[in-house]
Amino acid sequence: MWHGDFLGAVESFRVVAAMDSLGLRGVAARCRGCEAMQNIVTAYTMADSLPAAERAARDFLLLQPRSSGAWLALAVPLEHVGRFAEARAAYDSLMRFSAGGATDEIYWRVPLDLRRGDFSEADALVNLKQHYATEVRQSHALWWGSISLRYQGRLREALTLTRTMRAVESRNAKPQHALPYNSN
Repeated sequence: MWHGDFLGAVESFRVVAAMDSLGLRGVAARCRGCEAMQNIVTAYTMADSLPAAERAARDFLLLQPRSSGAWLALAVPLEHVGRFAEARAAYDSLMRFSAGGATDEIYWRVPLDLRRGDFSEADALVNLKQHYATEVRQSHALWWGSISLRYQGRLREALTLTRTMRAVESRNAKPQHALPYNSN
């Protein structure tokens, strides 16, 4: 797949999915079949075959209805074809079944609102007055805020926000250490 033969990769991923029947039934700790199913959806998406990507994602959901990865696999093609209400419902399911972590509104709702052209909704989520648990999340919010402003043609404001983001990131940058060996 990584060499551009997206559709050619689908058959190999199907073989992997078939071989990992335990993983797809939730018996194994790591589900290679799930990864293969996600990659099938990705391959179809990269080949611009969004109806096939949606069908593959729905097949994945039949096997793993409580998998956040399966819901994400469905949400992306729906979003890309402009079926925003269905995509939002899939993202809501992703959130419901997610174990937490980086899966939050900044990562899915803001880009969805931007694609829909609903800048006020997106901007409300990334507003500078919002408080974020970590500076990394704040940086992501600033990034999406600058993207929103760029889409709206508000380039000076976007640049200001981007500079703020860079300042946050530079505060978090780890210091560069010397070489781990003595070069003498």
